[in-house]
Amino acid sequence: MKYSEFQKEMGSLDRACISGFLCRLCSEMHRIVIHIYGEQGQKHNLVEKINGYLPITISPTDPLPKTICGGCLKRVQQHYELLQRVARLREHNIELKESIQEIHQTMPNRPRRSTIALPEQINRRSSESSSSSSSSSSSSGSSGVEQEDSD
Repeated sequence: MKYSEFQKEMGSLDRACISGFLCRLCSEMHRIVIHIYGEQGQKHNLVEKINGYLPITISPTDPLPKTICGGCLKRVQQHYELLQRVARLREHNIELKESIQEIHQTMPNRPRRSTIALPEQINRRSSESSSSSSSSSSSSGSSGVEQEDSD
């Protein structure tokens, strides 16, 4: 059913004597709304965004309101943009993972080393170097020369 047919069936908005319209999403009355199947609704792809990304389904023939308020429009847009961003980042992460796997496959004999030292690794390294320093100075006798670790 086209919007013009729907409008004829539901009555003319020009003769409506109501103080506002009911928002389909928040169920509150608002004086200014956007008709989901109207020009603005089509411009914002509201049917696709609501049916595709919210846990409800709307259709032109259901008996519920066909309008949403400005606040709900903003939330639908933000929700849609967030989900689109998540989808793009998920795809990007998959591509990164595949690239890393390809790199590891081209260098199979090379040991994998972490480039980030964990706090316990730092503490262990510093305690090992301080204990080796004290043992080196005691083993070197009275000369006081410390031996350098070779990695």
